[in-house]
Amino acid sequence: MKSARTVVILILMGISVCFLAISCASPPQAATPERIVETVVVEREKEVVVTQEVLVTQAPIVVTATPEPAPELATRIRIASLSEGTGQSFEELVIKPFAKEMGVEIEVEQGLYGSQDEWLSSVRAAPGEYCIATYLSDFGLYNGISQGLLQPFRLENMPNYANLDDRWENRELVTGDTNAYVATIDIGMYTFVYAREQFDERPTSYAPLFDPAYAGRIALRDYGLYRVFQTAAYLGLDPNNMSEEDVDLVFETMAEQQKLARAYWSSSSQLDQLLANREVWLADYWFDTITRVGEDGTNKLDQLDIGWWFPEEGGPLWAGGPAIAAGCEGLERETAEMILNYMLRPDVFVRYVSSQGYIPTLETDLYDDAAFFAGAPYRAAYRDAILNTGILLDVGQVLSQQEAWNERYEELKLGN
Repeated sequence: MKSARTVVILILMGISVCFLAISCASPPQAATPERIVETVVVEREKEVVVTQEVLVTQAPIVVTATPEPAPELATRIRIASLSEGTGQSFEELVIKPFAKEMGVEIEVEQGLYGSQDEWLSSVRAAPGEYCIATYLSDFGLYNGISQGLLQPFRLENMPNYANLDDRWENRELVTGDTNAYVATIDIGMYTFVYAREQFDERPTSYAPLFDPAYAGRIALRDYGLYRVFQTAAYLGLDPNNMSEEDVDLVFETMAEQQKLARAYWSSSSQLDQLLANREVWLADYWFDTITRVGEDGTNKLDQLDIGWWFPEEGGPLWAGGPAIAAGCEGLERETAEMILNYMLRPDVFVRYVSSQGYIPTLETDLYDDAAFFAGAPYRAAYRDAILNTGILLDVGQVLSQQEAWNERYEELKLGN
């Protein structure tokens, strides 16, 4: 038989196990003193059982999550933009709020470039000297990707990239390269403007631009490729898939149009003068330029007394946004990706693109569509025209023809 001492010890062990089981099974709650009877065995020369009361307090179980360490960030970021205004907006509305939220200071080095090709040439000439370009679009992106001058995004650092609408998130710019290289935040297409007093109704087609009735009253953007694309759309051809006969027809039609044109414009100031003096009644223009409200509360539609339309035949569109230069490495590259990820957060995105007059490219359920366009009804029409009639270009196919088309275009302007 087991001794009395052994029995007491077993009883004690049972009580302890039961107490632990009850403690573990109960959910955390405020500490409540509980009076229990504890049997203590005191061994001297012989076994003695002593009973005493002990006050036991069951403390609540509190689990505190271990905070993740803040990521290490670069103390400097280099950006380059097509204009000072864009660079300043990107710094004030994206980089500074990001740095504040992260609790760090980031020095911003601003730079300017006159064209996408200029910036890409600089990246090629001085590897490692550039990081973020605040805007590259189709042709610049294609050239940058195919020449290895852009860094692919590491999407593990940019989960908000998935906020983009599918057509911009999954766009493959260079055939076979499925990496992401641009945070598309700006989409656009040319609009056309007309002198209001010369038209009873708003035009709906490209037709007036090819109508001899307006000879000498037409101004055309001096951009050969877009002249080809728009003329192809007017003729009902697919700009991405034209035969040699189709291309010949396009240039024959452009040659007839050239006889009607008063000017081929290359700057908005040049075109504004032509429109203000009513030397021309019809022209193509940038939609955001004519609808942007100035400090006096007016826009160019008011100032020049012009209307606008988007041809129902459709037209080429462009899409672009910030990209990262090859050679931007290490902590600066990671910080650049995190900044772009922050920019693609819906609240930040809406604030930034609104300041630039851009059309949102996010999934529509991620922002208040009605509120965004409430104060800018023109932009709603712009968005609808882009999505309903815009033609995304096969940049590789176009570039394979670019040199030949540009040569024919220059000869055409000379009347040859």
